[in-house]
Amino acid sequence: MEDARCIEDLLASCPAVRPHWDEHHAWWGGGAGLMLDLAVFGEYAAQAIQRDESAELAAIAASAERLLGSESQTLRDAAVVGFLAGVMHRCRLDAEGLPFERLARRLGPVALAAGRKLDEQLGTRTPGLWQPGAAA
Repeated sequence: MEDARCIEDLLASCPAVRPHWDEHHAWWGGGAGLMLDLAVFGEYAAQAIQRDESAELAAIAASAERLLGSESQTLRDAAVVGFLAGVMHRCRLDAEGLPFERLARRLGPVALAAGRKLDEQLGTRTPGLWQPGAAA
């Protein structure tokens, strides 16, 4: 996934994020930067976790895997900070209302590894990332 195309790819893969993106884009006018752009994806992901929308969560997990596995270091960094750290933090703050496990069980190995690395760096333990038998 290329930096310039990542938002288009996200909108194609996860069409329900469109209203969030349109509101964000109207406010920032395209000048927010990639990290804040991907934070919108995290906000959408948190709402999908809350709703426990299986199809949406699968699409989010697949998109996260592509973002976090990108050849672009800039895109990977923006995905970690803008998307992954934000959604993990929200879920830790409201573990009952936003159980991260709903997304974590669908994440691929690259996204799981990135989440675990974040937890290690922050000294946190996000539910769903560390269960016995989870992909390493």
